[in-house]
Amino acid sequence: MDELGVVNRKVQLAAVGLATTIIIMIIIMAPPSSATTTHITNKLSSGVLTAHCGSKKDDLGNHTLAIDEGFGWSFGETFGTLFWCDLQSEGYGLHFDAYDGGHPYRF
Repeated sequence: MDELGVVNRKVQLAAVGLATTIIIMIIIMAPPSSATTTHITNKLSSGVLTAHCGSKKDDLGNHTLAIDEGFGWSFGETFGTLFWCDLQSEGYGLHFDAYDGGHPYRF
């Protein structure tokens, strides 16, 4: 490789390094996404609903909800955010993902 080829190769490598640095800085400096809110409401025709929800990082505790009562929570979404809920009423139970990385479920 001649001297001009070596210089061109160094310029190419420097450009790739600069582009990589800029991309990393954009990712680091990007503001967190806005808060997301999820809400659980008892819409049964009769009886109380017991709800226990959480994520890998947060246990939201047990909530006993009368008809038309509910509870909700807000969180800053990150990649892979997952909140699950266990619902129970009159001997029946249901486990489901209440929020899965930008795909909230509606029942």
